[in-house]
Amino acid sequence: MSERLRNRLFKRSLWALLSIFFAFLMIIFLIVAPIAHDNYFFVDQFFGAERSVPVSVETDNPNDFHYFTSEYSLKDENGNYVINKSNNINNQKLDFEKMRAHSDEIAKKVNHEGIVLLWNDDMGDGSKALPLDRGDKVSNFGLGSVSYVYHGIGSGMVELDDKGKELLDVKRALTKEDVGLQVNEACFTTLSNASNKGFGISNGSTKELDWSGYSAAAKESIADFGDAALFMVSRYYGEGGDQTMDCSGTKDGNRLTLSDNELDVLDHLKTLKDEKKLEKIILLINCAAPMNLKWVKERGVDACLWINWGGRMGVEALADVLVGNAEPTGHTTDTWVYDMMSAPANRNFGNFVYANYPDEAPNANNKYVVYQEGIYVGYRYYETRYEDVVLNQGYAYEPIGNVMNDEEWDYASEVAYPFGYGMGYSTYSYSNFAFEKEVKDGKVNYNVSVDVTNTGLRKGKDAVQFYLQKPYTDYDRENHIEKASVELVGFEKTPEIEAGATITVKSVIPEYEFKSYDAYGAGTYILEAGDYYLSVGQDSHDALNNILAKKGKTVDDGMTGNGDASLAGVINYKQTDTTTYSVGKNNFKIQNRFDVADVNRNKGMEQQIVYLSRDNWRDTYPIGGVTLDFKGAENIKLVKYDKEVPNDPKDEMPVYETVTSPHGKLNLVMLMNVKYDDPAWDHLLNQLSFAEQEKLVSSCANAATNSIAAPGISQMDGPNGMRSSRMALPSEPIVACTFNKELVEELGKVFGTEMMGTNKAGVYGLGSNTHRSAYGGRANEYYSEDGFLAGVIGSAESKGMRSMGVILFTKHFALNDQDTNRGDGVHTWANEQTIREIYLKAFETAIVDGYCNGLMTSYNSFGPVWSGAFKELCTDVLRGEWGFIGITITDACGASNPHMGATAQFTSTRAFANIAGQDAWMGSFPEGSFNKYYEEKNATLCNAVRESAHRILYTQLHSFMMNGVSSDTYFVEITPAWEAALTGLTVTFGVLMGLCLAMVAVSWVLWYLGRKNNKTNLTEVEK
Repeated sequence: MSERLRNRLFKRSLWALLSIFFAFLMIIFLIVAPIAHDNYFFVDQFFGAERSVPVSVETDNPNDFHYFTSEYSLKDENGNYVINKSNNINNQKLDFEKMRAHSDEIAKKVNHEGIVLLWNDDMGDGSKALPLDRGDKVSNFGLGSVSYVYHGIGSGMVELDDKGKELLDVKRALTKEDVGLQVNEACFTTLSNASNKGFGISNGSTKELDWSGYSAAAKESIADFGDAALFMVSRYYGEGGDQTMDCSGTKDGNRLTLSDNELDVLDHLKTLKDEKKLEKIILLINCAAPMNLKWVKERGVDACLWINWGGRMGVEALADVLVGNAEPTGHTTDTWVYDMMSAPANRNFGNFVYANYPDEAPNANNKYVVYQEGIYVGYRYYETRYEDVVLNQGYAYEPIGNVMNDEEWDYASEVAYPFGYGMGYSTYSYSNFAFEKEVKDGKVNYNVSVDVTNTGLRKGKDAVQFYLQKPYTDYDRENHIEKASVELVGFEKTPEIEAGATITVKSVIPEYEFKSYDAYGAGTYILEAGDYYLSVGQDSHDALNNILAKKGKTVDDGMTGNGDASLAGVINYKQTDTTTYSVGKNNFKIQNRFDVADVNRNKGMEQQIVYLSRDNWRDTYPIGGVTLDFKGAENIKLVKYDKEVPNDPKDEMPVYETVTSPHGKLNLVMLMNVKYDDPAWDHLLNQLSFAEQEKLVSSCANAATNSIAAPGISQMDGPNGMRSSRMALPSEPIVACTFNKELVEELGKVFGTEMMGTNKAGVYGLGSNTHRSAYGGRANEYYSEDGFLAGVIGSAESKGMRSMGVILFTKHFALNDQDTNRGDGVHTWANEQTIREIYLKAFETAIVDGYCNGLMTSYNSFGPVWSGAFKELCTDVLRGEWGFIGITITDACGASNPHMGATAQFTSTRAFANIAGQDAWMGSFPEGSFNKYYEEKNATLCNAVRESAHRILYTQLHSFMMNGVSSDTYFVEITPAWEAALTGLTVTFGVLMGLCLAMVAVSWVLWYLGRKNNKTNLTEVEK
């Protein structure tokens, strides 16, 4: 080797730098690897990784072991299912094309029946503004025309495949053969160019064009395409942030108001209409929440469709509706008002920080929100106050709460369209309303019926709604029980009714809906003595006017219109009943569970707030946000992260790793037809080690339990369609707008089938929180302001999904009605009646109906107690009163959520919550965290972990995760590729660092020897 080559090869600086480089990489991977392993659930989800694979013994007929199937499941020439192996299961492969075609068909029907026609003016020639005629020439405005909002941000986001993206092309949909509209290309060119220059519908702002942003060519061509202007107003938002009430570019700083630019476009369109260059203006509201309608109709808008967020098929359905290929038969799921600030809930919505917060309490938990409006959310407020104005009681006429005028409170000035409202292209009348009481199996129901006549010129469907008014008595006033003037208690969507035809619609109203929660008196549900009014109506206001007519009131008393007394009836209860509804499932006692969340009942807070009451609207209406101090030693103890873990001496340690069944060793599938409380489950659980049971809790129920051939539960986000399916279904508000239980159940089957196609059986949805405020950032993930509607529709969709073997982690349980500060565990303060009647109602319905088998607890807290650690919620109400036997998982739990036990030093918080009823954690829960409690023989915690394992195993057993699993199936554990790669790279960089260090050492030795030789040679020369 030449000296030059040797010097280059053994260059000390090169190998030193390489040593530092590989040492840096090795250190990075040494840090990243354990973090990734601790959060392996999320990494596995990202890469679609598996940790075990099923191995099945050959059987004569593999079809025997498929417990959930689809009509789109493929079979081979022998009639056996074609297997799609992934996510720990041997599921059936589906005929994707046929499945997706059916999914599109049902999704489009949901849009048809969910789009709401808010107004449709006469055009002066006997026609209406909508539908348009095929061949009409139209001009499109609004950036939503080229960027239609079909989904929300965060968990509600579903990316589409190329076909889905093509379906969202508004121009293509309007011009397709069966729609036949002619579109103004110049307008589309302007909008497309603007979108490419950074204008668009973004989160938190609306970068909409004003009139000057449209090209001269677009403006000049409008007269040539003057049959109609289609102006799409869009808003985009979702998880992580609420709609802002302080937005630039609007007259009132409100993002739910049309912006100055949008109003500017409407002004110019109105001018063109006045000049006869444009015939009509159609407004399309592409938003999942109601919008403020002040300053809109005065601008000459002839018709308005609330098109919501329709998912992949939203644009297709819109085109059908515009030309009358389909009827818009949707009805509003929320009250539409002229200005959302008239809703009392918005006085206490957003960011609130305790005025005084003790040093010994964690800083991250110093946020709160107060539900001071009580039960008066949405139509319960507007309709109740309206009735009290008519009845001249409770100071309802006082101007407090007015937004639209400074005079006496006036319903018509504040409310644009009531809850349950929808026009359609035909009209309907009701007659022969009747009801009768029926007692069957100890339960009381009221069978109601009404004749519905199509009085229009087209066939169509109507949403028939039944409302109840409970008596509001002196006892209620004394004990702070609030009663709304009307509450939805039943609804039916009619089949198509031909013009001029009449059908009879029947429904069943359970007496269960007549009860009220008496938090400050009896401390349970009561059925109070007095008159109960049942009414049918085309919306909440119509039904209330019928009740007021029954009471003898007319427009002379201040009503907005005369009702029909024949469409309301009275049921009188002679005595107050405090026992019938004071017990839940299995005779579990119903009593106050949420005193800790009521400022007035939480003794440590030492404060009193005034809840809104119809007894005195003037003096109880919220003026501004409630200011609170945080007090009380017990409250401080509850918010601390290092919880004291109970260990009841009466509890006995469970049996582990022991075969106790008389049938020998059991596999999970052997219990397929065994009830949840059967002793066989004890034998199965006895076989498991504590580590196996804890792993189910720590892995978000995702991990396989190989010893009993349990595959675990593969999971994914997706309240509006599972992300990995790339099928964006209609958002939940438009689903609820259908008022069609049967259609929604079919949508649930579609949802479940799409999930089967992805081999993911668990989905983080459906969403069952309440639209407490229109500004809630996740309005698209929740159904309605009304818990009854949300509960029935959610139950129907759940039923369809469950029929396909799906596990629904219905979310967020509970009071997660704003996103502001939710990750900090915002303290939510509300009284018991409000919590039960408004915010738990939707969850209760789906659970009691039996179609909900999983729940995601919420980030927020009930008063000072995190929802997942709240025994009164997760055990007493959920499992005791309602009889729930499914799984509770947390929301995504990371280092920023210490109140959920997200960090290693707060293992006690997780243990405390597990005992309270929290079954599984989503992320940041290292395996073995509970070992110390096992070693200390904490029987209370060990039994809680065992029961969580019981729930998790029972739920996955009744899902399509078990497809292809027989009693002979066993699982082999594998290391995911990403984890092997991390380990391999860490080792590789370590070896390379070592080799480089060795080369550094050799280089130094050679340098030293060379230097020594040089000195020796120099000495010899000198001699």
